[in-house]
Amino acid sequence: MNEWPPSKRNATHAIALNACRAALAGEIDVETARGTFVALARRANLLAPDTEAIVAGGGAGAGAQAGNSKSMMAGTG
Repeated sequence: MNEWPPSKRNATHAIALNACRAALAGEIDVETARGTFVALARRANLLAPDTEAIVAGGGAGAGAQAGNSKSMMAGTG
């Protein structure tokens, strides 16, 4: 992020960079910094489509599994 082209730096970049620095210093939670970095990557269109599902917390596969678990539990009562 330090080598990000100056012409492409914006408020999202500054927030993500500051959050990453704060996480390295132990001032904020790593997951908070990760979230700001993911926001920067999304905004800059740097995430591959499959990566977005993983970053969001598992994507459709996880939702389908959770739905199946609920259905199975409902039928056992």
